[in-house]
Amino acid sequence: MKKTSVSLWLSLALGWSVFLAVPALAQTPAEPNGTARVDGGGTVHVATGFNFTVLLKSDGTLWAAGGNHFGQLADGSTEDRPTFVQMKDIDGNPMTGVVAVTAGYNFAVALKNDGTLWATGGNHYGQLADGTTNDRAGFVRMRDVDGKPMTGVVAVSSEHSLSYHTIALRNDGTVWAAGYNANGQLADGTTTNRPGFVLCKDERGAPMAGAMALAAGHNFTVVLKEDGTLWASGGNRYGQLADGSNEDRAVFVPMKGADGKPMRGLAAPSPAKEP
Repeated sequence: MKKTSVSLWLSLALGWSVFLAVPALAQTPAEPNGTARVDGGGTVHVATGFNFTVLLKSDGTLWAAGGNHFGQLADGSTEDRPTFVQMKDIDGNPMTGVVAVTAGYNFAVALKNDGTLWATGGNHYGQLADGTTNDRAGFVRMRDVDGKPMTGVVAVSSEHSLSYHTIALRNDGTVWAAGYNANGQLADGTTTNRPGFVLCKDERGAPMAGAMALAAGHNFTVVLKEDGTLWASGGNRYGQLADGSNEDRAVFVPMKGADGKPMRGLAAPSPAKEP
């Protein structure tokens, strides 16, 4: 099954933005949550955070405009920008080789074609996963809680204007999370904020595996598994975890239908095989 098709399907079905990009197919940018044209430079992908916009151009560069109080535009400053500026890393080098971009509350995350993750902007809860809670006005490498750079990433989501956490899918099907965790949305069995990625777990305490798409909402997270089941963790005040309760969950639990049975058969139909 073509993973990018599944990610778009989940996005349409649930109303959330999901980004899925396979590094091996880096020459084809990830499916967008919107498209536009800038300076005649070809189709770009669009991510919107809280009062700012990020564009991924077809050449793998990033551009941003809007609010910049926390450095989320990654231009080395904290000045708001009424026109698009090119986004750079913390050393002042233009960001290149990007295949997917997502934005949360005053921060942005980029996935490069080598499977690495980079982030910029507000970092009060550790959502940039660089081991600190310092804001950044340029992209920094995202790491796990042991300080190791995140590699082998094929999907990332922080796409909600009030999101303070980031979710990543690695090529082995495991799910990782960093940042704000007061409601258990990082699914590591705690409600402790994490300034580096931790391995997400299910209700049995086992690592979440077999994932193929994911989405970050406001203080909760949803994962679609290869077997067509949906799993969720985090805030549940309104029943958004669909587990039959209104209790927050600090690990992933199966999402259920009105009959109380786990939701199944949610994988999109397989398209024609890629060459």
